[in-house]
Amino acid sequence: MITTPSGDQLLEGVMLAIEDEIVPSISNPKAHATAQMIQSVLQGVRQMLPVLDAQLAEEHNDMIRTLRETAESLGDAAGDAADRVRERAATFGGRDELPVPVDREVALASYEDLGHAIEASFRALAELLR
Repeated sequence: MITTPSGDQLLEGVMLAIEDEIVPSISNPKAHATAQMIQSVLQGVRQMLPVLDAQLAEEHNDMIRTLRETAESLGDAAGDAADRVRERAATFGGRDELPVPVDREVALASYEDLGHAIEASFRALAELLR
């Protein structure tokens, strides 16, 4: 069966493999301590994942607000670049904010879309300033 494990599941798998497959074969005390430190670091990363997800959701929600506010700040500016900024604000700025905690897959997909919209809006704004 083909599955798509989460980052947490991947880290847990690596930690278990170290414990079950590598540690029993280590005879050097320094190498054994190093393996335990690696496991500790991996556990720390696992504990950071929910915090990173929360930050991703907060940035996602900030990008929605930024797109809306940028379009509003254009006032009566005219031209293709201004129209593109307003169009992105209408398309992406109307999205619902993500709750925290968040569904990671939904957040990542939406975050990526919003990131591209922000980048494209920056290019359009630079064009307006020329």
